[in-house]
Amino acid sequence: MERILVADDGSDAALSAVETAAWLAAKTGAELIAIAVVDLGQFRKADVSALAHSEGFAEADAADALVAASSNYLDRCQAAAKGAGVVRFRMVRRAGDDPALEISEFARAEHIDLIVVGSRGRGRLPGLLLGSVSQKLATHAPCSVLIAR
Repeated sequence: MERILVADDGSDAALSAVETAAWLAAKTGAELIAIAVVDLGQFRKADVSALAHSEGFAEADAADALVAASSNYLDRCQAAAKGAGVVRFRMVRRAGDDPALEISEFARAEHIDLIVVGSRGRGRLPGLLLGSVSQKLATHAPCSVLIAR
């Protein structure tokens, strides 16, 4: 195993995935890549424009700043990796309205061997109806997916 991708959305459920992925990467010597996908749709266009104007950014740069600020929880991935003894670690931030799609595309492009995600603890039917990220990844990812509890 060369590369493990852990998806972190900052939730308590994702913390288990972060710890599991860090442990696996340390044991196998794999590179651990932590990814956060931020939905820019959660920000009003007027807010992005106001930030761009107030900071002297282009709107695209303001969107990038919002992605970076919204995914600071990747720092806990770095701490978990360091604590577990992971040698190779990097963080990736992405913007997109479909986290499962963004994660899958990244995994395909980077030749990821394993994706580790958290479970929200929902039953199968609610997970299917709500289209949870873990459910979508389990079905559509280009590699194996471990759903940590």
